[in-house]
Amino acid sequence: MKTGVKQQPLPDDGASRRYTSSRRASVLDYPFERGWRYHAFRAGNYMLANDEEEMIRLDLLHKVMTKRIGNKMFLAPVDGSRISRILDMGTRTSIYDLESPWAYGAPFDFIFGRCLVTSIKDWPGLVQSAYELRWLELQNFDPVIRRADPRPPNTAPLWSGPTSSSSLARSWGGFWRGRYEKVGNQTFDIPFGTWAKDRALKELGILFAVQMIQGLEAISLRLMCNVVGWELENVKEFLGKVRREFEANEHRFYVVL
Repeated sequence: MKTGVKQQPLPDDGASRRYTSSRRASVLDYPFERGWRYHAFRAGNYMLANDEEEMIRLDLLHKVMTKRIGNKMFLAPVDGSRISRILDMGTRTSIYDLESPWAYGAPFDFIFGRCLVTSIKDWPGLVQSAYELRWLELQNFDPVIRRADPRPPNTAPLWSGPTSSSSLARSWGGFWRGRYEKVGNQTFDIPFGTWAKDRALKELGILFAVQMIQGLEAISLRLMCNVVGWELENVKEFLGKVRREFEANEHRFYVVL
């Protein structure tokens, strides 16, 4: 299956070569904050780190997500024999900005995006750009870590509150339904750690816990320091407590995909 769209090459002249070289240099001039590397192109739009350790974590997360939905890349009922133009949004180290005006010459048959919640400010605008198509599929985790046991729910409050994807879905529901004929939502629970009795879910729980513990700082530092306003020392102390609780594996935490 194609994961992008072949574009017409730029004219082979000096101006285009200078443009390409300049763009590549600006994209690779990565800023570093608090020991982590971040995107340079339109710096600040993407809040998570992008160094090699984070790329490895994202590859592991990709494995967890595709296995949980049945060893599939996507869920939309797309007929491969009837589509020719596919766009995979936010693919790894891409240098384009999804919220820039789209200049594609023809609409897409299928557009797919995964884990873009921290990358997009104007979701209605993005959906409007993707409007003229047959299928649009977006996959993401609800940022709230839940508990399957009856104990108090605030043990590890890494993410909580009205920013959960379920709240966002309710807020945007009218917008989506006003523009698409069929709007569907599927959810999948993913355990955190080894508590699941099912062997396949237990394996996924281990993988998810590994990538989550590994990525705590890459996910949290810029958001908690630059946006929430915490001091670095306070963030690291807090994340240390969260990490120890996750590693203790004493509670039946899970997340919703």
